[in-house]
Amino acid sequence: MESDNVREGLWPIRKRVDKVQYFLEHHNGFFYILTNAPVNDTEMMTEGYYLARCQAEKSLVDRWQIVTFPGSDCTIQDMDIFHDNLVLFLQKNRTPLFCSINMPIDVDVQEPKEVNDLNPWYFPIPSNMCSIIPGSNNDFMSSTYRLVVSSPVIPDLTVDYDLRKRTFTILHQEEVTSLSANLGTVGKSNVSSIQQNLQLVETSQSWSDLSKLYSCIRIEVISHDGVLIPLVILYSQEAHRHGESPGILYGYGSYGEDLDKSWCSERLSLLSRGWVLAFADVRGGGDLSWHQAGTKANKINSIHDFAACGMHLIKEGLVHQNRLCAIGCSAGGLLVGAVINMLPDLFSAAVLKVPFLDICNTMLDPTLPLTVLDYEEFGDPNIPAEFEAICSYSPYDNLSSGVCYPPVLVTASFNDTRFFSLVYPFFFRLDGSSVYTCSMLTVSSLFFLLIFPLRVSFLVSSSFPSWFDRVGIWEAAKWVAKVRDITCTSCSKSVILKTNMQSGHFGEGGRFMHCDETAFDYAFLMKALRLDDITIA
Repeated sequence: MESDNVREGLWPIRKRVDKVQYFLEHHNGFFYILTNAPVNDTEMMTEGYYLARCQAEKSLVDRWQIVTFPGSDCTIQDMDIFHDNLVLFLQKNRTPLFCSINMPIDVDVQEPKEVNDLNPWYFPIPSNMCSIIPGSNNDFMSSTYRLVVSSPVIPDLTVDYDLRKRTFTILHQEEVTSLSANLGTVGKSNVSSIQQNLQLVETSQSWSDLSKLYSCIRIEVISHDGVLIPLVILYSQEAHRHGESPGILYGYGSYGEDLDKSWCSERLSLLSRGWVLAFADVRGGGDLSWHQAGTKANKINSIHDFAACGMHLIKEGLVHQNRLCAIGCSAGGLLVGAVINMLPDLFSAAVLKVPFLDICNTMLDPTLPLTVLDYEEFGDPNIPAEFEAICSYSPYDNLSSGVCYPPVLVTASFNDTRFFSLVYPFFFRLDGSSVYTCSMLTVSSLFFLLIFPLRVSFLVSSSFPSWFDRVGIWEAAKWVAKVRDITCTSCSKSVILKTNMQSGHFGEGGRFMHCDETAFDYAFLMKALRLDDITIA
C-alpha cells in the first residue's frame, strides 16, 4: 500500500505459489526479499533462501534482481535491515553465524555475488553451539545491533555489536551465584574454530562460561539412511559416570524449529546428579532443506533420527541402557510417542508435554482452524498416499496390544486448543516508521499485533512456527486411556495423565509455576528410574 495513497488499497508483491516463501524488508525505495523462489524462470524452488530485491513501485515489483547467494555449506536464516547496514542470520555446517554488510549493496545483475564477496563483518561469538536471540533493535537509523547470546554452558550474554566500527561491547552476563568461583573466561585464544578467520576478539571483551564444570559437545549420529544428525550432549565432568549415568534425550523436529539450547539454570539440578542431557536436531527442524526432509511423507525420517540418537547414547556408554529418558513437547510429543511405539524398550521413561498424539483424527477434522495449515507440515489426509504416511507413525493409532510400555508422564492443559484464528499475516517495516503493509489479516492476528508489538518481517508461508501450534486436551486423554486398555496391564499403571485446569499450550504463567512444573517432571523421571540419591552410586 502506498503510504501517500491509501485509497488505492493493498497490492500483492508476488502471486502466491505453493512452497514458495518470501520475507520482505524496505530500504530506500527497494524491497529486499529473502526467498526460495525459483531462479531464472525454472520451476524448482531453491533448497535454501537467497536475497533478492525489487523497486518499491507497483509497476516494478515483479522485476526481481538477485543480490546474493549464501555460498557453499551455508544458508541464510533471516535478515534485518537498517539505514547503513544489512544484518544476515546464517548457518554454516549447522552452526550459527551473524554478519553485517554495508548498505547500499552494489548489485551485479549478470553474476550475483556470494555473501563473502560483499565484505561482511562476522560477529564474534563465544561458541558454535550458541543460541542467539536478537534484541528489539527497532531503531532503523542505529548502527548498534543487540543480541542475547548463550549456550548450555554460557549464561546469557547481552552484547552490542557496533556495525560501523565493527567492534562489540558486552553489556551484561547473567550471574550464577553458587558457581561463580568456577566460572572460566573465554577470550581470543578459544573462540570457536568457525570464527578463527574473523577479526580477533579484544582481550578486554571476554565472557565467562562453565566449561570447567560441564562438558558440552556436538557430534553427528548416523541415521537409518546414512544422513548425519547433529546431537548436542551436556554433562557434568565431576558427576557423570561412564556407562552408568541416566540421561534425557530432547526432540522436536517440526515447523523448521531448532531445539532451544540456550542457557537454562534449571538443568543444573540434574547435571549435579550425574544426568546426561542430549538435544537431537532431527530432520523437520532447522533450515529449509532440513525442514522439508522431515515433513509429509518424509516425517518418518524425524522418528528414525531420534531413535538413532537414543541408541547412540547407549552404545557409546554416555547413558546406561536402562536409564535413558525422553522429553517431547507439542509436536515433539508426536516424535517421542512414535519412537516409543517403534522401540518400546529404548526409553525407560518419558515425559510428553501437551503432546500431538492423535494426529490422524486431528488432521481429518478441517473444522479445527490449524488443521488445513498443517497439511504442509504433516500431509493432506485427503490424499491417500499422505494419509497412509500419517497413519504409519501416528502415536495413537500404532499402540501395540500387550506390549510393555515405559513409565510415561503425559501433561495436558485444559485451555489448550487448536483455535488460533490466523490467515497468513504479512508485515514489513517502512524505514523504521510504525507503518506496516498488511494483507489477508484476520481480527485475531491484528489483536495479536496489538498485544505483542513485535517488528515482523514480511512472510508468505504455509508452515508456521511452533508458537501457532495448539493441541486438544482430548489427544493426551485418548492416548493414555488406550495405553491402559490394550498394553501390558502391569506397565500401563505407570502411564500417568496430569491435567492443568488453568493453563494453556505453554503452561501456566509465572516463573514459580514453571519451576513447579519442571520439578514435577524431574521428580517423575527420577522416581521412574528409582533414583532417589543425589548422585549416582
